[in-house]
Amino acid sequence: MSAFHYILLPEKEIVPFTAEEISLLWENVNKVPFVNMILIEIYSGWRPQELATLKTADIDLEANTMKSGMKTEAGKNRIVPIHPIIRPLIEQCYSSNKEYLFNDE
Repeated sequence: MSAFHYILLPEKEIVPFTAEEISLLWENVNKVPFVNMILIEIYSGWRPQELATLKTADIDLEANTMKSGMKTEAGKNRIVPIHPIIRPLIEQCYSSNKEYLFNDE
């Protein structure tokens, strides 16, 4: 009989943005690079890599949805509604001539 030793790791604490931090981000849209990306992440729930690889073909402005995801089977190709508050940010970055919503290297 072999003995197994389990190491219990502390749970990762998730610290959401405070209302004050979100307000500060909104105050700096179009002033500080990538603030728009952070706000889109906050209101859509995308992970950074999911948002960075979000294709314009997966954004349906008529249906007001975005499709992406990559980490888990349940998370792949999930459809997320576009929150009205971030729609102008998405429209500002969106171009059917670009493959990705964000093309900054």
